[in-house]
Amino acid sequence: MWIIALFAVTMAVVMYTSSDTEGWTGQNIISQMAISSLAFGLLVTALAPQRGWWGIRLAAFVIFASYFWYIIDQFLIQGSAVDLTVERSTKSPFNALLGLLIFGIPCLMFSLWGDIKGKIAPNTEQTTEAKPISHKVAIISQWLFLALSAAAALLIAWQWL
Repeated sequence: MWIIALFAVTMAVVMYTSSDTEGWTGQNIISQMAISSLAFGLLVTALAPQRGWWGIRLAAFVIFASYFWYIIDQFLIQGSAVDLTVERSTKSPFNALLGLLIFGIPCLMFSLWGDIKGKIAPNTEQTTEAKPISHKVAIISQWLFLALSAAAALLIAWQWL
């Protein structure tokens, strides 16, 4: 964790110093906030693993939010058409969907419940009002993940035909 945290802090500092020459646009500010939040979460987790349990969840949420914004940008703002023949390194709706499936949704599950599986079985011993809600969100998230994974698999199979 120390190596990753130091790398993230170094990257946040380098991005901060290099953005100064380009000027502070809205995109630069949001990018710097995301990288700084990621670095802060990883650093908190590395410094105090027991008390800083929320740091890694903050980092996971930043990753989810980044992929969620990427998919919104590609589908709604850019209005790009889904093209399965694009390279992995280019910005495309298909790559945004794959990124959300592979990294985004598991990071969301981890940031909410500390496990990529989510809270599947509600604890009946200590039932609170939030547990049935979190159970429903976990079930919906897993079904969404399965549906999007199946759609991506079908798109890939369609491309190969």
